[in-house]
Amino acid sequence: MSLSDREQRMLDEMERQLYAEDPRFASNLREQTSPKSAKSGLAAILTLAGVVSIGVAVSINQPFLGVVGFLGALFGLYEIIMAATRRSSSPATPAQKKAKTSLSKRAEERFKRRQDGDS
Repeated sequence: MSLSDREQRMLDEMERQLYAEDPRFASNLREQTSPKSAKSGLAAILTLAGVVSIGVAVSINQPFLGVVGFLGALFGLYEIIMAATRRSSSPATPAQKKAKTSLSKRAEERFKRRQDGDS
């Protein structure tokens, strides 16, 4: 079901306002709905399918199917873990780098003042 022209214009306006008010939040929101999350979903489905195939293999006594299911589940879990690791260790934005730099500079200045005897 598609949006009407009026609804699409309202949605576009709301998106522009969001970017104007809080660009960092908007970019984080956009990153969370990226194809990476679809890849994580496929990895979860692969993991589930692997576990199901292990159960089926045990019930029908087919070791090859069990091995394939185990490898599928293992690969799916690996992809889920790697996606979570990539998401949590995303590079800092230039503003965050600048804030860290200014924080370290302020700490160094305070340390130098203490060493010089100024409080």
